[in-house]
Amino acid sequence: MARPSRLRIHMCTIIVCRKDVFGLKHHVRCSGNGRVIEILILLSIPATPMTFSIDKLTIKPASKAQVVEAGTRSSVEWAKWLTLEQYLKRDEESLAQYHANEGKLISWVLVPKDDPETLDFFCACETYKRDIFVLPKGQITATPKVGYGVASVFTPARHRGKGYASRMMSLLHFTIAELGGIPPFPSTWGSVPPVRVGQPGQVSVLYSDVGKFYERCAPGEGVGWTITSPMTTEWIIGIDDDEAVPTGVELLSQDEAIALVAGDLYHFKKDLESRGPSERIHFGFQPTASWCHFQMHRDDEHPLYISSPPSIWGAKTKTKGEIHFVVWQYEALPKPRLIILYSRATPETFPGLLAAAKSACLREKHVAIEAWNLDEALGVVAEELGGRTYERTEHLPAMKWYGEPGEIVWVGNNKIHWC
Repeated sequence: MARPSRLRIHMCTIIVCRKDVFGLKHHVRCSGNGRVIEILILLSIPATPMTFSIDKLTIKPASKAQVVEAGTRSSVEWAKWLTLEQYLKRDEESLAQYHANEGKLISWVLVPKDDPETLDFFCACETYKRDIFVLPKGQITATPKVGYGVASVFTPARHRGKGYASRMMSLLHFTIAELGGIPPFPSTWGSVPPVRVGQPGQVSVLYSDVGKFYERCAPGEGVGWTITSPMTTEWIIGIDDDEAVPTGVELLSQDEAIALVAGDLYHFKKDLESRGPSERIHFGFQPTASWCHFQMHRDDEHPLYISSPPSIWGAKTKTKGEIHFVVWQYEALPKPRLIILYSRATPETFPGLLAAAKSACLREKHVAIEAWNLDEALGVVAEELGGRTYERTEHLPAMKWYGEPGEIVWVGNNKIHWC
């Protein structure tokens, strides 16, 4: 039975939500003059959360109500400048976008096997089905395959420290992986998850903000997701930097920048194939317009960009009949910066393209430019241009391979694929 409790508040303004992150239901009564507000809180969950045996839990695709509840919980830590309503609306609108629609995005929840529709689930995550290229050992032709991006892993504070998140992630392998790439389901884990994706993947990746935690989330044996090259190159922009765009370099609108990324698919595949034949297996996520669009619009609702939306999203130049380019996004926090999403450049063309990015940075009053895993061929020139390369401590790319055994190389491990 719910236990009502009252708290009386004087001389203040209150904004009451329909439900807080703990699932508490509120009933509000105001006095005539509005100076005294009585809030009746119905405790719809136990004061001390119940602890379930891990083998009594399973993972399943979330119902619509569970998706909303998962978003409500995670908004406490991830909404940033968004209100709860804006945060949930952004998630809902994302479902209609091409990178997520038609079942490519699935939300998962960890629930008791005997109460799968509960809104008091233990934790949640999301997966995105992605198109990849794989270059097998000893081959020179890459083939299209399926991979997965894992995102939005969230456990509310009251369920943390009990092994729920690690069990959810360990179970997730059995819903998205090619069966030949994982060991048999452990008999001590209870029953196999009831739902598997229609197209299992050869690889899954995620971006960890909790160090090597996900490495422990194995499918019973071996390891889970292994951190792979979390390198960042950063240029600090000063007031003395030149705002001029070099001759021969053209600035790009958002639509033009997205079109260049989508049009680079053929060249990306050729780059991958140029690494063969090799004793190692190479794979990479296909560059697409939809994922470029997704990254570029993440911060649209930040006050900085509402008042002054950026108009320049990339730069290009022509060399020897080819188009070289860099494409970027803008991020307001933790410091206003420009992040290179994708690039095609050589040591000869990169300086002019970076100068254009610096010009855009100055124009938008941003303080830094950042690139993830810049092409090795650009390392020396990046340093000569004032870049500092270091191993970052957040958004750590990590992968779990389910395909043919061997040493795996992730090609194109850059910001456009973050999720």
